[in-house]
Amino acid sequence: LGSFICATRSIMLRDIDENAYTIRFRNGNASVAPNLPYMSSFRRRNDAFFNNAVGRGVETNSLVTILRHARKTGSLSITGKDLSALPLELFSNELAEGEKFWECEPITQLDLSFNRINSVGPQMAGFSEAQLMKFRSNEISEFSPDVFQHCTALKHLDLGLNRLSGLDASINALSELRVLLLPENDLMSLPDTL
Repeated sequence: LGSFICATRSIMLRDIDENAYTIRFRNGNASVAPNLPYMSSFRRRNDAFFNNAVGRGVETNSLVTILRHARKTGSLSITGKDLSALPLELFSNELAEGEKFWECEPITQLDLSFNRINSVGPQMAGFSEAQLMKFRSNEISEFSPDVFQHCTALKHLDLGLNRLSGLDASINALSELRVLLLPENDLMSLPDTL
């Protein structure tokens, strides 16, 4: 489920018993946290916040909140939400109530890692100022040939742990690209000019 670092060692969480909140650590030792009411309340709120939309994994209300935060910070992160496709709301210029366009930051960091996204199309042109894009651990098998055509500021692209068999030569249009991560894919070929 995750990991954290103690002062003396790194601990990986392997299993959490929903009812007793039993936590088993990698080294085999077990620790049991009491069944605190606020924990189950937090879990219900968190689950309701992200997992109510059928087939998309992100509820519209939570997406509005995420997008509002992204427009304030310039960083959009929707990781581990079981998305099978990119929500259309990501590409809308519509502002939420109370937002002012002159206070919005362009999205410079986009992280859609740990979802189930299987393809990425030309709508990515909406992120033309992004310098960092992460699509790690999805099910991406193809990119539309012109997907990065307008992403000229992109410096870091993480496509690791997907199902890519190759990359289109259009990736060469990314003149600012300094980091391209492709581990754990089904790559058969790369563009000659890469």
